[in-house]
Amino acid sequence: MTVSDGTALVVAMSEGLVPLVRQLSKPDPLFWKIPGGRIQSGETPEEAARREFFEETGICLDNQKLVLLSQTPRTRHGVTFMQYLFGAGVPKELLAPYIDQSVTTCDKEHERHETRCFPINDLGQLPYFLESHLEMLKMLKH
Repeated sequence: MTVSDGTALVVAMSEGLVPLVRQLSKPDPLFWKIPGGRIQSGETPEEAARREFFEETGICLDNQKLVLLSQTPRTRHGVTFMQYLFGAGVPKELLAPYIDQSVTTCDKEHERHETRCFPINDLGQLPYFLESHLEMLKMLKH
């Protein structure tokens, strides 16, 4: 099934750590967010999730199983779209470069992203974590 006008996000976790990204080209304050982005024409939500995760973090999830955690209608700027949230349990070595330091990558549109792992239980105290993404994670706990 392909979907246009939607977004796909991935929470990849290993031993309670999740990588978050922030776009360095955005104006301050720079918000940390769950990696993901727009679904392109002809893509499934899962394909978009894998592509966006790789573009923003440099981490390839091709060999990792993604599980659809939620599918939620969202409205932004008067436009309603579907937001897909996927989860993936990943080996710690996949996240190792991002655990004690930030890593900067540049995607094909030349947008620079900073990636760093954070303990999932501490995200509520993280300054500048995108509120809508925090709400999605809180809903999953219930």
